[in-house]
Amino acid sequence: MINEYEELSSEEKEKVTHVIKTLLSQTYLLERKYDKRQKRMQVNQDFRACDGGLMEFIRDYFSIADIQVRQDLSNGVIYLDGGEREIGARLSEYTTKFILILKVIFDEQMSTASTSSFVITGRAEVQEKMAGFNLLTRQPTGNDIKSTFRLLKKYQIIEPLDNSDESDLTARFMIYPTINMILLGEDIRKLVETYCVNGEKAQLNQTEEELMDSDEEEMNGTESEI
Repeated sequence: MINEYEELSSEEKEKVTHVIKTLLSQTYLLERKYDKRQKRMQVNQDFRACDGGLMEFIRDYFSIADIQVRQDLSNGVIYLDGGEREIGARLSEYTTKFILILKVIFDEQMSTASTSSFVITGRAEVQEKMAGFNLLTRQPTGNDIKSTFRLLKKYQIIEPLDNSDESDLTARFMIYPTINMILLGEDIRKLVETYCVNGEKAQLNQTEEELMDSDEEEMNGTESEI
C-alpha cells in the first residue's frame, strides 16, 4: 500500500487524504449536497474524487482495520461498514425516534417522487408524526433538539435549508438518502416493538410494512448508532 500511495500524484494524495478524513469523521459521503448560498444541489467533489483507482486505494486503506467502504450508486452514497464493529456515534432515545420519523417521511415522499433523491420537511411535521405515533413520552428540551440536529447534520442525514433556530417549529430541512443506510427494515421492526404503545402500534405497523419492502440491516435497543 505504501508503494501505491507513493505512485499517486500530489493532487491525488491530497484528494485521498481529504476523503479518508471525511469518512472517518462522518461515515457517509454524498454525491450531491445542498448549497445554501446557491440554493440548489451541487456535486460533491469528494465523492467524485473516489472514481477509479482512488476508490481502490481507499478501500485497501480501510480494509486494514476490517472496515468495508461501500458504494450505493442508486442513492448516491459512499459509506463505511464495520460489520459487527460499531462505527459512528451512539444515539439518544430522542434522536433514534427522530430518525425513525425521518425515515417514515422520506419513504412517504419518495413514493410519489419521480427523480429526486432527497425530500424536504420541517420540525413541525416531525413533531406532529412523533406525537401521532405516541413516541413523545415528554416534550424534547432545546438541548435535545439542538444536539439531534447537530449530530444528524454532521453525519450527512439532514441539511437545514436556512439559518432558523432548530427548536423553532418553522425550521425546514432536507433529508438526504443516507437515511436509507442508517435505518432499514429490521431496524424499523425493532424500533416499532420498542416504542409503540397500544392503539398507535397498528398505525406505525402499517407504515413499517410499507418500509420493509426494500430494507435489510439491524439496529438494537432504545439507544442506536449511526
